[in-house]
Amino acid sequence: MNLVERYPFLSKARELVGGDKVGVDELDEAKRAVLAVLSQKESSSVPSTALEAARLHALQRLLLFALDNEFVSSRYAFAVSREFAESLKEESEGDFYAVAKDFFPSLEKGGEENYWVSLGDYLSNGGAHLESEDVDGGSVRFDRAGLTALLREALVRRLKDFTGLNKRALPKLVKSVAKELSAELPRESAPRLFKGRNASMPCVKGLVEEGALEGKRYYGAMSVAVAFVNDGVPRGEAEAVMRDYVSKCEQGNEPYSLHEALSVLDWVYKHPGIRFSCQTFRDQFGDAACAKCGRRKK
Repeated sequence: MNLVERYPFLSKARELVGGDKVGVDELDEAKRAVLAVLSQKESSSVPSTALEAARLHALQRLLLFALDNEFVSSRYAFAVSREFAESLKEESEGDFYAVAKDFFPSLEKGGEENYWVSLGDYLSNGGAHLESEDVDGGSVRFDRAGLTALLREALVRRLKDFTGLNKRALPKLVKSVAKELSAELPRESAPRLFKGRNASMPCVKGLVEEGALEGKRYYGAMSVAVAFVNDGVPRGEAEAVMRDYVSKCEQGNEPYSLHEALSVLDWVYKHPGIRFSCQTFRDQFGDAACAKCGRRKK
C-alpha cells in the first residue's frame, strides 16, 4: 500500500489533490469520516487509491476549518495522531524513515535505532522539552520510540494548521455540510470521560474523586493528564476534570493552585506521546492504590 494511502496527511498528498469541483457525496463521506474519528469508531470510508485517500483527508480538513471549532479540531488531531503513532510501530525501517523525513527534513540516521533531528526542526514541530533531550551541537538525538512521540506532536500541529485557507472563499455546499457536521457531533458528558482505557482505571478515577495528598499533588495531576491524553480526550474536557481534581486535593501548608495543575496539563498535551505508567503510579502512590485494578499483575 502506498504511504499516502496510509498517511494522507503527508506532503506528497497535496500534490495529488487537484482543483476538481467538490460534490455533495464526497463531502458527506468526509463528514462521516470525521464523525468516525471523533467517536473512535472504524470509518466506513476505505479509500482504494492514494488519490482517494488524499482527497478524503483534504475534505475532512476543509469541513473542520469551516466548522471553526478549536475544541473539535484538537480532538480530531489527537485521535488521528494516536492512530498514527500505533501504525508507525508496524512500519519497516525504510517506510518509518520516509514518513519521519516528511516532518523533519533534516533527519539523519546514525546507526540502528539512532536518529538525529536539527534543533530548528525539533522546535518548529512540537518539541518543547529541550532540557530533557539528548542534544549535541545543533541536533537532537532520538531512538525510534522517542522520534515516534515527537512525530505525533508534529502531526497534531500539522492537522491544526489551516494556513492558506480562507473562510470567505468556502463554497456554500461546504458550509452547509459543516453545519450538518456540527449538529451531528457526539455530545459527551463528564461520566463519558471515564470510559476510556486509561481514564476508567480505578486509580485515575480515585484521584479525580478524592484528590491527592500534599507532596503527591503534582504526580496526581500528571497521572490524570496522561490518562486523558492517551484516551484522546480533548484538552477542554480534561481541564474541566482537572479543576475537580484540584478542588479535592489536600491544601496543606502550601495551597495547590489550579494554575499549577493546568501547567501540568498543558505540558502533557504538548507531549501526547507520553504513556501512562502503572509502575510509576505505584512508586508514587503505593500498591494499595492499584489493589482493585484489573491490570495489576498477580
